[in-house]
Amino acid sequence: MPPDCTSAFYEENAETYANRARSLPKQRLEWAPGTDPTEAERELVDRFVAYGERADVRGLAELLHEDVRFSMPPQPGTWQGRDRVVQCWIDGGFG
Repeated sequence: MPPDCTSAFYEENAETYANRARSLPKQRLEWAPGTDPTEAERELVDRFVAYGERADVRGLAELLHEDVRFSMPPQPGTWQGRDRVVQCWIDGGFG
């Protein structure tokens, strides 16, 4: 596994992650069960599924924010940033 995919990244960015975590409860109320997705959310999910079914790595990358974080428990590691996330998917056999 590349060295940038280890927990050392978390240690270097602990304060940033702590601040983000503090803001989640308010945001999660907006994701409550029974809440219908917006048209924009439905379109995003449809595009994500379509790109995934076609193994369209470039299409999926276009949907990601530059500061995306990705993890895949129980596998160790977290990837930060669009390019790193996409490259880890490719290295793992996607596309």
